[in-house]
Amino acid sequence: MGIDPVAMCFTEEGWCYVVEMRENPLGLGDSGESGGCVRRLRDLDGLGRADESIFFASELNWLRSITP
Repeated sequence: MGIDPVAMCFTEEGWCYVVEMRENPLGLGDSGESGGCVRRLRDLDGLGRADESIFFASELNWLRSITP
C-alpha cells in the first residue's frame, strides 16, 4: 500500500498536520474506499522530531491541501 503525503501545515502551537492519501488516486482495494487521512504530529520533548502521531481525521476523499 502506498502512502503519499500531499500537504502539511503548522499551527501556532508548533503542531504539524499532514494530509496523506493511500493508493492515490484510486483509493483502497478493489472497492475503491476512501484512503485519505489527516495525521497530527507533535514534538513532545522539544528535540525537533515528532514524538506523537495520531489520526486527526480519516476516510476522506480527494485531499489536496490543509490550513491551520
